[in-house]
Amino acid sequence: MILNVLMTEYLYLAIAAGSPILFLTLIVSLTDPNEDARKVVVLLLGICLVGAVAGLNGGLSRVGVVGDIVPAALALVGGVAVYVFGVDQKRGLIASVCAAGLALSLGGGYAIGSQIRSQNDAISFGAEFCREIFAAPDIYKGQATYGRAVASFGTPCSQFIGEALNGAIIAGESGSFSPQIAEGFINALTLNEFD
Repeated sequence: MILNVLMTEYLYLAIAAGSPILFLTLIVSLTDPNEDARKVVVLLLGICLVGAVAGLNGGLSRVGVVGDIVPAALALVGGVAVYVFGVDQKRGLIASVCAAGLALSLGGGYAIGSQIRSQNDAISFGAEFCREIFAAPDIYKGQATYGRAVASFGTPCSQFIGEALNGAIIAGESGSFSPQIAEGFINALTLNEFD
């Protein structure tokens, strides 16, 4: 389970950091053929990884971290750009490319992180909604009421609960919950509950 999570997050980081690296290295190679692309890739690798990690963690967070990360990232890029440009004015292109790499990877990481967070929030909201429906005592007052609840919410609730249980499996345990298992779980909880 942990390996699966790590592989997924590393894939997201590779996408958020790798895309700007490839794009900006191509731009530098086309605009300045004299520039050594290996130096640019090494600089972009470090800067884009920092941007992608900060963006992914910012997107996953429910705290308003953007107000802290973006100014810090801009201060970092601005400081590095001023230093590089001040030391060697021929390196202005590299400073600009690094600033663009950080901005692109930060934005890409944040977009990926917020998408993951919104999916997890939707699953949690759906599972909580279903718990409230099937925990209400009025639903068990008769077979007709229970039947309407299961007909209306049974399939979506089994999927939400299955997804929520999949996310709740403790690392190291094997197995997975499917919507069918979740539906059986709902039925087992409500068996013989009628008045």
